[in-house]
Amino acid sequence: MKDNPKRLKSDKYCCFHRDRGHTTEECHHLKNEIEKLIQRGHLRQYVNESKVDNPKKQLYSHPNSDNLPTGVIAVISGGPAGGDSANARKALVRAARRNNWQTPNQIHT
Repeated sequence: MKDNPKRLKSDKYCCFHRDRGHTTEECHHLKNEIEKLIQRGHLRQYVNESKVDNPKKQLYSHPNSDNLPTGVIAVISGGPAGGDSANARKALVRAARRNNWQTPNQIHT
């Protein structure tokens, strides 16, 4: 695989990869490796233990305690309502525009 010329000209250097293209602070691979070491307990002396590790992780790792849905997502699936052809869709629009409605004879109060 050829090196990217833009990356070779970059002044950013990653000590983890020993390569150019991004800084060590920006390195996602290094952050993932550090997170794995923390999860395995290898970096306990450097990590501040807290009761709430990461609120975002708690949302995903602990399901709703009463197992009720938190919301409903309504989805419409299928093809076009008027059909697949342009003529079929135009016919649907014409039918909708026709005034076939009648007003009621009696008004209920």
